[in-house]
Amino acid sequence: MSTGISYEEAQRAIYFDVEGRAPKKRGAKERPPVLAGVLIDGQYQAILLKDDLCEAAEAKGLDCMSLKQVLRTLRKKATEEDRKIVYFTSKDKKLFTEMAEDISDTLR
Repeated sequence: MSTGISYEEAQRAIYFDVEGRAPKKRGAKERPPVLAGVLIDGQYQAILLKDDLCEAAEAKGLDCMSLKQVLRTLRKKATEEDRKIVYFTSKDKKLFTEMAEDISDTLR
């Protein structure tokens, strides 16, 4: 699979990143991400991924949904609108795989 992306594809791409907390101790199990960032057509959206923070997120006008919901929504948009999903680390790509979302045809 080619990892190249054309200028036009880059302009229309969905840019996806997640942030989380580092493990408390070296070698400890990685913690799940708590924030997703999505950039589409110059519009940035921050999405909280922790249920216990949803009320606070909504009070500040932020979206809150499960990581699985975010990934499914992005995959659907990418497929329906023929867009690529651009991720920043291999961990971001791994999230899609772990959530059983086959997006190999949309990722770059």
